[in-house]
Amino acid sequence: MSEGLLTDKQTEEVIRFLKEKTLTKAFKLGLNSDRKPSIFDSKVGGIPYFPSNMDIPKNSEGYSLTLLAQLNMADFEGSDILPQKGMLQFYISGDDLYGADFDNPCSSESSRVIYHSEINKSITEKEVAERFSKVKEECDEEFFPHEGEFAIDVTPQETFIGPEDYRFEKIFTEALKIVGIDEKEIEENGFFEYIDYDNKEFRIGQGHWVLGYPFFTQYDPRDNNAEYEKFDTLLFQLDSESDKPESGKWKVLWGDCGVGNFFINSDDLKKLDFSNVMYNWDCC
Repeated sequence: MSEGLLTDKQTEEVIRFLKEKTLTKAFKLGLNSDRKPSIFDSKVGGIPYFPSNMDIPKNSEGYSLTLLAQLNMADFEGSDILPQKGMLQFYISGDDLYGADFDNPCSSESSRVIYHSEINKSITEKEVAERFSKVKEECDEEFFPHEGEFAIDVTPQETFIGPEDYRFEKIFTEALKIVGIDEKEIEENGFFEYIDYDNKEFRIGQGHWVLGYPFFTQYDPRDNNAEYEKFDTLLFQLDSESDKPESGKWKVLWGDCGVGNFFINSDDLKKLDFSNVMYNWDCC
């Protein structure tokens, strides 16, 4: 029996209910340090792909933003809501908040999502690097969550809602009632007491994802905020990840082992309109 307030059988039934109600197609991402990515590959960090006829993304002070990650849409076949081609990129500023504006998480001042519908293979890494270096701010590398450049391995995977998503409570409460827990008990104990966090299925949202459901170390910023609830789609999530244990280094580290998320409205995604994206990160 689990250590929570449910039996193992009840927990299995609850998870089955959650999957029936919320199972969705997504993409699990892996960071590969053994494969050197080019500017045309999906990757975290490094020199981005960038067309020569397009202005470098800058903040209001005129400094270039830094590539957090880019996704070659050719790696994401099988999705009916993602772009079918091109390159989707996520840029942030090199400051102590990683370009986040927690008062206005939809601001594009220090973070930006850019979509290139076509990829020009004649662009070279050298010319892109030179263009960015001309407007790069001199700052400490500790102000970037990624520590190096990593290729991204993409795996299609079904996933379902986890405890961190603000929509979880309502669905989970329905599941508890189905397995015989009445509303009075739930109110007395609090619904979180029924979650067995030792069960890895309740931690499925951790890691790096495109689509699916988010993970947070603190709370979902969309909760109880009508303005942010419209950002119903997890566009990209980059979690903290250590390098080889013996190295003592990290591939990605958000503050004190946190996670970064980008959200978009599903209708905007269908229109390939990335001008209004919600960016958030938190840590323990």
